[in-house]
Amino acid sequence: MFLTRSPQPIATQQSVNTQQSVNTPTPSPTISRPEPTQALRDYYGKINNPHYSQAWNQLSPGLRNNSEVHPEGYNSYLEWWTTVGYVDIITANSLYATRDTAQVQTELQYRMVSGREINQILEFSFVWDEASGQWQVDRVRQL
Repeated sequence: MFLTRSPQPIATQQSVNTQQSVNTPTPSPTISRPEPTQALRDYYGKINNPHYSQAWNQLSPGLRNNSEVHPEGYNSYLEWWTTVGYVDIITANSLYATRDTAQVQTELQYRMVSGREINQILEFSFVWDEASGQWQVDRVRQL
């Protein structure tokens, strides 16, 4: 019996399977990035809730470590935001977005704890952070 069995069908079966696995494309995962305007809304949502440390982590390392903007690091950041009662986003318009950078112009109204209201138009520059999978605020410029 051993001599009468033909190994041919087994070899054919294996070659067919090999061809199928080589010719079948493997789908690559599609990574969809949130709109930079949504990242801005998320950032101010964290400020308004107040989840200051989460908002701080949404800043790029370059901005967090900028001693002109945050001379005492997180403590400077926290000191400012605790004087703000609420931030209203009046408008948020995407100026451009590439794979790794984006810019958003926004009009904001700060309602200070003191009762004062401050209106500002700001331009936010964002960078994409692969590690966190989110847009990070990299620079803010007052217009």
